[in-house]
Amino acid sequence: PTGWMNDPNGLCEFQGVNHIYFQYTPFLAGWGTKLWGHYTTKDWIHYKEEEPFLYPDEEWDRDGVYSGSAYTCEDGIHYFYTGNVKLWDKDYDYIMNGREQNTIHVFSPDGKNIAYKKLVMTNDDYPVNMSKHVRDPKIYKKDGRYYMIQGGRDAESYGCALLFCSDDLEHWKWYDTVRTAKPFGYMWECPDYFKIGDKKLLSTSVQGLEGGIWEDRNVYQSGYFEIEGDILGEYKLSEYHLWDYGFDYYAPQSFETEDGRRIHISWMGMPDCEEYSNLTIQTGWQHCFTFPREIFEKDGKICQRPIRELEEKKHLVSDVTVSYTHLRAHETGRNL
Repeated sequence: PTGWMNDPNGLCEFQGVNHIYFQYTPFLAGWGTKLWGHYTTKDWIHYKEEEPFLYPDEEWDRDGVYSGSAYTCEDGIHYFYTGNVKLWDKDYDYIMNGREQNTIHVFSPDGKNIAYKKLVMTNDDYPVNMSKHVRDPKIYKKDGRYYMIQGGRDAESYGCALLFCSDDLEHWKWYDTVRTAKPFGYMWECPDYFKIGDKKLLSTSVQGLEGGIWEDRNVYQSGYFEIEGDILGEYKLSEYHLWDYGFDYYAPQSFETEDGRRIHISWMGMPDCEEYSNLTIQTGWQHCFTFPREIFEKDGKICQRPIRELEEKKHLVSDVTVSYTHLRAHETGRNL
């Protein structure tokens, strides 16, 4: 209803309810201090606005509750996010100094109420060759162990993803750094690792791609690498494939539904572009999300389609089209 939204966060399904959290500045239709807003849906057609879920109410996240993810278990939902702290009196230079990027763990029994909130990693827990840009944790489990992947920018401005491991979701240690053979952008944001069929994908939003085929693309790109081998051992990354060629598209996140589908949602906006604006700012809000998509494999290729629930509600699209046609007729004074 009001304010600014950007990255989808904490996407998950728990006990038949889909939870959609997001970067949220409630009272300003522009960039500002971030909360996690919250909506729920059971059918992907009807949505309920919930109370904001996370606030920057600790020393670890006082300058913003930044992006993160959810990991569901039988008794509730574990969330991990980046707590942003800017130390303006510490020679702040945005990249290497004066910034804390803290990894914070939250547990909720129902997706709405918080049981506890803990600081689990700070700058001191990241590799020493990293800049102060490590953020956007995403969790997965393999062979009884938990792994966290975070986006990063190293001291040489080489984009990468960091892997951490844990046996209990509380104590984490660095496992490995995932990168391409040659430098590819200066920052990898919102990393997401998952399997589609037999394919293993590392999805990430890459900042700093310039020249050549990137000249007329988005400000920053959102796409994925196919992984040959094992991301926890010997691996090779494929060429980078874009999820979408649209300009209003960034920071996608995916999750697996209880019926086994991989659902993918992106922020429909454009960061760091002075020329970009929306007429909705005049009424106090800005940005939205893309339609949810299902990611699947067909004939050896990664494919996308609108979530199947939309197929069951095609009449809604027809209603919108009719309403728009009547609106245009009213505006132009013509009978259509």
